[in-house]
Amino acid sequence: MNNLRSSGIDFIGSISWGTHIGQLYTDIDEYYETMIPFIKAGLSDNEMCTWIYSNKTCYQEVREKLKTGITDIDTYIAGGQLLIKSYAEWYFKNGQFDADITSKNWSRHLSLALSQGFDGLRVVGDSSWIDIADFDEINIYEEGISKNISELPFIAAWLYDARMLSTYEIAGVFKNHTFTIIRHKDGYKLMSNTGLQVRDHIKERSMEMYRHLVQLLPVSVIIHDDTRIHMCNQSAVALTGLKSTHELLGKRLLDLVPPANRSKARKYWRNALHGSAGSSYLQSEILSNRGEKKPVRIMTIPYGFDGSNLLLSVIMDHTPFVKINDLIDDVERHKQHQNLSLEYNRLKTEFFTNISHELRTPLNVILSVIQLLKLQSERLNTWDIESKYIDMMKQNCYRLIRLVNNLLDITRIDSNYFHLDLRNYDIIKLVRGITNSVAEYGKQRGLCIHFSSNSASRVMACDPDQIERVLLNLLSNAIKYTPSGGSIWVDVYAGDKAVEIRVKDTGIGIPKDKQEYIFDRFMQVSSSAMTREKEGSGIGLSLVKALVEMHNGTFSLSSEPGAGSEFVIKLPVRLIDFEEPCRIKSFPEFNHAERVIVEFSDIYS
Repeated sequence: MNNLRSSGIDFIGSISWGTHIGQLYTDIDEYYETMIPFIKAGLSDNEMCTWIYSNKTCYQEVREKLKTGITDIDTYIAGGQLLIKSYAEWYFKNGQFDADITSKNWSRHLSLALSQGFDGLRVVGDSSWIDIADFDEINIYEEGISKNISELPFIAAWLYDARMLSTYEIAGVFKNHTFTIIRHKDGYKLMSNTGLQVRDHIKERSMEMYRHLVQLLPVSVIIHDDTRIHMCNQSAVALTGLKSTHELLGKRLLDLVPPANRSKARKYWRNALHGSAGSSYLQSEILSNRGEKKPVRIMTIPYGFDGSNLLLSVIMDHTPFVKINDLIDDVERHKQHQNLSLEYNRLKTEFFTNISHELRTPLNVILSVIQLLKLQSERLNTWDIESKYIDMMKQNCYRLIRLVNNLLDITRIDSNYFHLDLRNYDIIKLVRGITNSVAEYGKQRGLCIHFSSNSASRVMACDPDQIERVLLNLLSNAIKYTPSGGSIWVDVYAGDKAVEIRVKDTGIGIPKDKQEYIFDRFMQVSSSAMTREKEGSGIGLSLVKALVEMHNGTFSLSSEPGAGSEFVIKLPVRLIDFEEPCRIKSFPEFNHAERVIVEFSDIYS
């Protein structure tokens, strides 16, 4: 924030935040002549501007006068950057001037300006409403204003009717303002309060050094009394969760302490003020603006500030130390949990691997026996009688093989033991062949399966066996969940950097609340509603997603209940310089036709 601001008044030039200007006038046109440019400059410098009129004029008159020098005044008023207010709103309580109410109004007004993104506040106040009997009290208030606004992004200009003031009162105006504007002949003279300027300059230099030092401290520093915070650093702002120091100034520090701790804190600060604190520090809590409680350690000493006896509190956020103690306690506990988790994962992986291998051996034996039974039935001409039972056994054997393969590969993927057999392969030819090979399954169920591609060929690095497995799984699901008479489309879009494979159907669709879980392991859309025709383990889509991601691809779903589903696979186009032999194959004992049978084994004709 720039400390120098344009005053808009030619014979004053630039001014700094905290400047307190007075103007003695004998005719109201005099102050309109100087103050309209003053307000215009503030609006141009992104300041909130406020004009407080007295009982000698009215809102409409001030607005019309300002309009003569500020053509877009209505825009500023509508946007809240320019306010025109009556003196009674700011200075009076129960019909009388009240210094406390006035200070609180300006504090709230400045906070509003900063919260709305303005650099600060610029004010013009007509004081001709002041009763002579109250002038001394208001003069004391003005003297305090001169001290306080030097700490804030606040510029004020106060207008005094010279015809109402005595020589003594005019001297008070000169004393309490950095500059005083007076009318002289055909122009204006600027009377500078040299003593006040020198005092403010020395004070500003020392305060600037002090502020710089305090702002560098990593702990919160707050100067306060029982009623409010007078100064704080950025660490204090961060501790309370506010955005700027101006939001913290004026608040009562005791209000930031949880109610249960306030009595203890009040006693500690009272004793510290009199130099009789029983303890060198206070262990307490501070409330953030979000209501969170932060453990703190507070050290307080008496402190003279602007001629007042205040307190300087240094507040250290104790949260890291509390967290360290908690972490020390948690480390051992987490270590034990981690060891148990690792052992559990090892046992789980070992179990699935062992059971998968154990199941595959008897399944292969059963399949061989079924093949012999089939040959025997054909030789004895009893095939018509026994065929449905043999087919049922064979199909269920394939279903078990499919489940075993899926379990085994999921376990291998989790153990980082599954490797792709990458080779440079024509993926469009691969997808077309897979789609054509399952067309008969769709035809048997009254479905039309369509294939299309925007390119005839695209060679890229992939594992053909696993891409085949991915597509067979998706096509199997599409056939299972698409009623007779529906359609399934397999579309390939080959670009320079990526290939998209889309499998779309006109099936029953997937509810929105289930779509985020559809790729989770062992999850089905509605396991309770599944019929025998649509049984499954809930492993397939999670395995498909894992295989696609192992190709550095992405896998996504778009679906509407009753309107079908579309699965989209996006694979990066790249080539490899050499092909490695496959170290692990999921079901090397099957050819393409048998793989189709295995993947389609849970579709009952």
